[in-house]
This record gives sequence, C-alpha cells and structure tokens, in this order.
Amino acid sequence: MKESILEYLKENDDKYISGEYLSNIFNVSRAAIWKVMKRLEGEGYIIESKTKVGYKLISLPDTLHPYEIKSSLDTKRIGKTIHYFEEISSTNDYAKKLAQNAFEDGEVIIAGTQKSGRGRFSREWISPPNKGIYISLLLKPQISFENITQLTLFTALAICNALEEYVGINLEIKWPNDILLNSKKICGILTEISGEVDKINHVIIGFGINVNFDKVDFDDTLKNKATSLKIETSKTQDRKKIIQHILTVFDKYYEDYLNGENFENILKQYKSKMTIIEKNIVISIHNNTPASGTVIDITNSGALKIKMSDGSVKEFLSGEISLNPILD
Repeated sequence: MKESILEYLKENDDKYISGEYLSNIFNVSRAAIWKVMKRLEGEGYIIESKTKVGYKLISLPDTLHPYEIKSSLDTKRIGKTIHYFEEISSTNDYAKKLAQNAFEDGEVIIAGTQKSGRGRFSREWISPPNKGIYISLLLKPQISFENITQLTLFTALAICNALEEYVGINLEIKWPNDILLNSKKICGILTEISGEVDKINHVIIGFGINVNFDKVDFDDTLKNKATSLKIETSKTQDRKKIIQHILTVFDKYYEDYLNGENFENILKQYKSKMTIIEKNIVISIHNNTPASGTVIDITNSGALKIKMSDGSVKEFLSGEISLNPILD
C-alpha cells in the first residue's frame, strides 16, 4: 500500500490531497494513511501536511529503494526483483546466498554502503554511505565458460555508454573492466562464476561507481588514481536515475547477447572506448612476474592479444595492465 500511495502522491504533486480522499481510494482508515505518511517521512520524503487540506509531496530523497528504481525502469529481464540494503557486507556475497536457491535471471542487489566491498584480486572497494552506486546482478545465462569474459566486456560497455548518455561525459575503458574519467577510475567491475564442466550455474556481476564522492573520500593511495562524477562535473548526480539508465542499457545488451547478437558488433564498440591498442604496456598476472609488450587486439573471447618483448604473441584473459613508462 505504501508504494501505491507514494505513486499517487507523485502523480499529483502539484496539489494537496486530503486524507479522507486517500482513505476512500485505497479503502483504508485515515489513521492508516497518516501512518504511511509518517513512514515515508522517515525514509526522507518531504511531505507537507495542512489541517483540513491534506498532503502534498514536496521532494524525494536520494534513496535507492526498489520501488523508486522500478518506477521508471524499462527492462525485459533485469531488475524485476530488486533487493535493497542500507548497509551490507558485500552485494556480491549476498548474491551468492540468493544463488543457493531458485532465483530469477536478472535479480539486482543494491546497497547504500558496503562494509566489505571488494574489487578484483580481493582489493578493498571503498563504499561511503549514499555517495556511490554499489550493485550486483545475479544472472543465469545459457552460455559456455569460454564466453564468460564477453559478459564482463559488454557490462563495461553498457555502463560506459549509459553514463556518457545520462551525464554527458566522455569515458575510457581500461581492459578488462575499469572505466576511467579523465584518466582516473570511477567504476570497477567484478565478475564471479559458479558452474560445472558443461554448464554455468550462475554469474554474479558486481560493480561500484563513484558518483557523489568528495575528494576527502579518497585516501592518499587513491586520490591520484580515482575520481567521481561529482568531482569531475562539479555537480551532484542523481544516483537513482543513473541506476535506471544503466539497468535499461544493460538489459538490452543482455537480451541481444542471449538472442544471438553477433559479439563482434559489441567488441567493435568496446575497442572504440579503449586507448591502449598499439600501445606499449606492462601486464601483471597474479603472483607472476610482470611482462611487457605491445597490445595488438582483443579477441572475440575477450582476451587481450599482446606482442611480447621477445617477439612472441600471447593472449591474456585477465591481468592488470599499465602503460610502459620506458617505451611510451
């Protein structure tokens, strides 16, 4: 009932609506209407109340409750079920718990903050409350293991395109899954998979976006490497609308992909967002000695093809890359 009353207030935000009128519409007592208004006010909605006149919705809070996200979400599969937490250890960890039982393809987990958010190689992902976007998508695509990297690539492309369209900025993708703004990181993606030899049980794609972070939110180790949309645009951004736009764009990519869309079209767009093709780089694989070479291409499987310094050509499905300061 709360969501229905809220939607009615949004649709009629130019006038006052009496408690009696609302009680008749929703077939509840005026006391029940009053309690709903108090609950909404407790969630940050500004509602003006005038005796013998009624209630009027003045402004919406910067909250990411499921009914706010769903209100303008245009998707076929993604976000039909949304789980929201003010605070959680990790959205990816919660997605793993959901995956232990039956779940819908495209369930979304959103958090206001994470106590143990993490990125690739188990690195900590800072998650200041109500300043960023911390989301995991729980998927069960019928694809082979060898194509999993493709999911990560088009997730990065979908987020990149959605942010460019909504915010009006130019972004760069750092292979395989970082998004940069003015050469600083604003988004990271973590893909985790569970499956057997011949099938995938589930895929969890978690991503964090630095939306309204301030400079003080980055410690000394990050302040020269990371930034936020707010810092770079000098404007507080609407997290709810950004999420809606990202989920809508991702949904289209995902539907097209599952329906046999030629991945080469996606890969071509992905490459256009990269700046390292034909650049000399250093690649580090976990626990291995870094190696250097020149980036030649990205394969259809999402692997980075590199001509190594010894002349050989190798493909890498994962790793940490940086420009080679000696050669570039």
